[in-house]
Amino acid sequence: MNNLGSMLRERFGISGTVTDLEEAIEIMQEALDSSSADDPRRPALLNNLGTMLADVGRREEALEAASQAVAIRQRLAATNPDAYEADLAMSLNNLGTMLADVGRREEALEAASQAVAIRQRLAATNPDAYEADLAMSLNNLGTMLADVGRREEALEAASQAVAIRQRLAATNPDAYEADLAMSLNNLGTMLADVGRREEALEAASQAVAIRQRLAATNPDAYEADLAMSLNNLGTMLADVGRREEALEAASQAVAIRQRLAATNPDAYEADLAMSLNNLGNRLLAAGRHNEALSVIQEALSVYRRLETRNLAGHESDFVASLSNHAGAFMALGDTEKAIDLYRQALDYSMQVLGEDHPHTFSIRGNLAEAYESAGDSDRAIPLYEKTLAASMRVLGERHPRTLSIRSSLTGAAIRRRLTDTYGPAIDATNDKRGESAERVGDARNSIKFVAPESRNRMTIDQEFSDFYRQSIQGLVGFLMWQGASLEVAADISQDTMASLYRSWATIEHPRTWVRRTASRALVRHIASIEEIPAGRAPNMNPLPGRSNTPEWEEGYKVLELLSQLPPRQRQILAWTLDGYTPDEISAELGVSVASLRSNLLKARRHLAALLQEK
Repeated sequence: MNNLGSMLRERFGISGTVTDLEEAIEIMQEALDSSSADDPRRPALLNNLGTMLADVGRREEALEAASQAVAIRQRLAATNPDAYEADLAMSLNNLGTMLADVGRREEALEAASQAVAIRQRLAATNPDAYEADLAMSLNNLGTMLADVGRREEALEAASQAVAIRQRLAATNPDAYEADLAMSLNNLGTMLADVGRREEALEAASQAVAIRQRLAATNPDAYEADLAMSLNNLGTMLADVGRREEALEAASQAVAIRQRLAATNPDAYEADLAMSLNNLGNRLLAAGRHNEALSVIQEALSVYRRLETRNLAGHESDFVASLSNHAGAFMALGDTEKAIDLYRQALDYSMQVLGEDHPHTFSIRGNLAEAYESAGDSDRAIPLYEKTLAASMRVLGERHPRTLSIRSSLTGAAIRRRLTDTYGPAIDATNDKRGESAERVGDARNSIKFVAPESRNRMTIDQEFSDFYRQSIQGLVGFLMWQGASLEVAADISQDTMASLYRSWATIEHPRTWVRRTASRALVRHIASIEEIPAGRAPNMNPLPGRSNTPEWEEGYKVLELLSQLPPRQRQILAWTLDGYTPDEISAELGVSVASLRSNLLKARRHLAALLQEK
């Protein structure tokens, strides 16, 4: 019966027909019921049953079966490790996956770690027999570590898995290239998580290249995997700003999954919905908002069809699609509709995924941002606070999501203080301005200016809020490049933004204005103190923007080098790194272009020498 059940499960993997899997579960349960407590087949039956139950979304039952299999095999391995440790590692591997599925991440990590430890011992004495299994467990361990925010350790595990599978594929590509592509896929994700985007793109590109070759010779077996890798590749391309290529990869993934779903909807519609969702995101990023809305709505239609059959295992993707649907309306400027949809998505996420799921955090944060965009900071700030508390509790204080939420909360609180303090003064200034004009900032300014008489309190707040979000992080970094400590840079940046808010209606090019004003404030600050602490870069806890935490962490590494430059060279280099031309910098700093170029050349030579020393 075990073999028959396994055959039906394999058939499900090909056909995607849920009835095959349900029949397999019944057969496996019958075999288990007829086995005795000391039947040597019992742990294998429990293992297989757990996997099948997980496939149909019966997660708690799957976890119970996997736990029983581990308990039996732990007893057997305690008395005869040579005979049973390999099987115990397999069961621990499965148990880790089941625990992760129900949100018990720390326990999942413990099970995965135990599986890796066993297989490392086995592979050390017999690599030919156990290295492939070790790579599988390292793959899983990397995922579990990433789930709890231990990104560097996750990357290390994923890298080890790739290294093993590269060796195996070099000698036997037919047997191991498919596994290598899977590990490269995971490695790309881990590299992206720590901000190493170019390397992430390289790993994702390699995975796609392998799967394209495999799919060319055996499309039935590998096209589904190719679509998955194209999905990931699209994300990596978007991360490095290659939007058109990202859109092309996402479109290819959708095209493959549409073909697959047309012939076997039970097996592939969920994957199609995921790819449609990603394609919608790529279209949003490309500014094609109406097309994005149409694609995201198509994804939602697929998920709702799945709801009538079996959405098990795809709830989180459905929630993400609901959130993206709201985001599309935000992009179209329909904040009221977006708020309503975010509320619905949040209710569903809490009901299905739970209060502590990352998607729930994300949607609550998006809802807070939508409220803030609508000028309702009284609703936005408590939502940010609740989201931050939950993220700190579940993911930890240093997790990128936690840092992003903290940044949003801080920014919202500052903007409300600025509005409360300076809003009436701006209203009065705005009322006095009678001229009708439309001014658009220079190429660096993304804020559009409309006729002053049409700019009411909410419009001004929205313009400034958008500019603040886009600019505060860069302004702090700009000052730190010039030698300011984080604390000084943050203080000057906030003071500068307050001054900007008071004079918003009169300033044509805010990006340049804040840099000029902040630079002068830094010079005054330096002149007012007796000694500037020098040496290594200070410990920092900046306010990173959404999804930009890795760049900030990487950026700290250059501060130590920049701090060793003379002040004028450091200042000129800061303006240059911020994208200004020599002529523009010359005008802002009041130095000749020739002097500026000379200082810039010296700064670059000085940095090159310092890098060689290191």
